Amino acid sequence: MELIDTRREFVALARRLGVRPDWHEPDEREVAARVQGSHLDNAMGATGECGELRVIFSQDGEDIAAVNLANLCAWASVPADEVAERERAEEQMYGRERA
Repeated sequence: MELIDTRREFVALARRLGVRPDWHEPDEREVAARVQGSHLDNAMGATGECGELRVIFSQDGEDIAAVNLANLCAWASVPADEVAERERAEEQMYGRERA
């Protein structure tokens, strides 16, 4: 299962899953999600360590990727004009550029 740590990786996941940009009706693509964990924090990323909440996305019954729920909240709250700057910071933080 892929661990999603950056917004760009999440955008790439959405494309791979074939969901609409607004995520309306993901079930039409056989995409489901479940939440796992006990508290909202993003110190450990998508690993699920320390009981942090993460969303696990599956398609056709197979787990595809996990995303830390606090990260999803953070990405959703970034103003559009700041997205590129935040993505660069994430890539530096995680030491890679993917997706």
